[in-house]
Formats: sequence, C-alpha cells, structure tokens
Amino acid sequence: MLFLFGLASRKISDTVVTAPMIFVAAGMLLSPEGLYLVNLSSSSTFILNLAELALVLTLFSDASKIDLQALLREEKLPGRLLLIGMPLTIVFGAIIAAFLFKNITLAEAGLIGVMLSPTDAGFGQAIVNNKKVSEKLNTVIYKALINANIAMPSSDIVVHFANQKTELTASE
Repeated sequence: MLFLFGLASRKISDTVVTAPMIFVAAGMLLSPEGLYLVNLSSSSTFILNLAELALVLTLFSDASKIDLQALLREEKLPGRLLLIGMPLTIVFGAIIAAFLFKNITLAEAGLIGVMLSPTDAGFGQAIVNNKKVSEKLNTVIYKALINANIAMPSSDIVVHFANQKTELTASE
C-alpha cells in the first residue's frame, strides 16, 4: 500500500487529498466491512505497532516542514492560539457535549471536548502546501497544528477522572 501511494504521491500533492485520507480509505476498503481482503484483530500487537509507527511518521514528517526561524519570529499569535484558544475550545466542546448528550458524565463530556478540539495536521496540509499562502500564515497554522500535543495530556487527565467511576452526570 505504501509503495502504491509513493507512486501516486506527486500527483496527489497538488490536491486537497492527504496521505491519511488515502490510507483510511484503503483500510476501510480492505477491512471486513469492505472487501474483506484483510482480517486482523484490533487487539493484535502488529496492528498496535503499525498504528504507532504511522502516527510517529506523520508527526515527524509534519514537524520537519516547520521553518524554525519563522516560527520563532511569529510567536505571539500561535502562542495565543495554543494557550488561550485550545483550552477554551476544550471547555466549550465539553459544555456543548454535556447539553447534547444528557446521560453522559462530566468526564465523558470533557473527553469529547478534548477529542474534538485539536486540528488534524492533515486538514491544514492543503493550506500550508499552497504557494499563495504567506509564510507568516503558514507559520501560524503549523504552530496551531501542534495543539494535538496539548490535547493529549488533557485527554489523559480526563480519562483518569472517567476511570474513577464518578456517578455525577452532565445533566445534574
């Protein structure tokens, strides 16, 4: 699959289609719900290792494209996005989840807020790779895409509280 993607990657790079989109579509197509060409257990250590490798490659390839000098020059706006915008997005996401889903706990609402808050780097690729977008905007977008790294510790905290089996629900 990776080899086939490598053959088509040059043509795909000029479109809004990203590598994660293609690999998710391929996984769905090959899975038991698709053509059933691959039948692997989700508890398989092979699948876990493959998923971890894919995540590492995605994060490092995105990080390698950051212009460090431009990132350091334009620190105010991305910093506000990460330190103010991200936590507010998590809180408002949790509040909205609590109102939409009446029978969930506050921890579950918080987890929904955390999961929906980070911007996937794949969504920003079409903008960042566009030559018409200014370097300043690209820098802001790249730094904002780092917000998934802020969401991860937040999700760990929320999962910890969810595991405490609190009976307090969002509707109380």
